[in-house]
Amino acid sequence: MALPRLSVVFALWAAPSLGCSGSTSTFDGKIVLTGETDSSGVFVFVSGRKFSEDSVITGPGGQWHFNIGTQGARYFVKAYAPSTIEVTQEMLVDIGDGETKVAPDIVFTPAGSMRGVVTANGAPAEGARVAIEGRNRTATTDASGAYVLDRVPTGSYALRVVVEGRPSVAARDVVVRYAKETPVSPIDVK
Repeated sequence: MALPRLSVVFALWAAPSLGCSGSTSTFDGKIVLTGETDSSGVFVFVSGRKFSEDSVITGPGGQWHFNIGTQGARYFVKAYAPSTIEVTQEMLVDIGDGETKVAPDIVFTPAGSMRGVVTANGAPAEGARVAIEGRNRTATTDASGAYVLDRVPTGSYALRVVVEGRPSVAARDVVVRYAKETPVSPIDVK
């Protein structure tokens, strides 16, 4: 069974509000993966002293919904998205007795990774520096000339490769997709 790309965890934090209106409190929200059209498959979990555990899976729009009972409370909201730049986000949300509450959108920057090999005249180039142009992100190649750039925001990039004593080389149009590893064609520095 594949795990969801994103998990959201909620825990009841404070004592319930005074009084009880008798109507059910509801809690709604939305996960936004910036630039992505599909936020489905996200696991959302809620638990607490006055609310038994429950979970849902988000649809394409990233929406989630819970009926949490008649008594309001303060909820600690934690969203976990391993394939994003932020990875986790947290907030507190107070819900009154019988209130319908919409939490602020939880926004993440989707990310992926790049993996490739650098050679110098066909031989592995250990210690080569691979940089994403226009960003402060670099990797250094290992003894086999291999490198990995993790947690790169989705988009199209150019790489600049520098091997000591040789002119730098560029690799263009490297596209990083959400939660995917992009294989970069081998780069040979002459």
